[in-house]
Amino acid sequence: TPLHYAASKNRHEIAVMLLEGGANPDAKDLYEATAVHRAAAKGNLKMIHILLYYKASTNIQDTEGNTPLHLACDEERVEEAKLLVSQGASIYIENKEEKTPLQVAKGGLGLILKRMVES
Repeated sequence: TPLHYAASKNRHEIAVMLLEGGANPDAKDLYEATAVHRAAAKGNLKMIHILLYYKASTNIQDTEGNTPLHLACDEERVEEAKLLVSQGASIYIENKEEKTPLQVAKGGLGLILKRMVES
């Protein structure tokens, strides 16, 4: 969708225009990914803020079972992952490989997110 494109390319003004015009922030592409999936994978922090402001879900799974948090963790997107968790993204959802975001997280990111949820 145009919103997916805007999220992938970090085009804030286009995303806001589309969302103000009634675009569904949870619209899915052919892989059942949302714009939040795209922004999380690309490390587009401001875009995630915008999408969440327009009530985008943080826990939708794509065809591989990945949530936006899985993608942020896999790409070592620390601030994006922290934002998603602070806005309700689950660290417990398993993808089709039966892995949670914490299990795909690299470095110390998994521990950071676990501490956020437990505190």
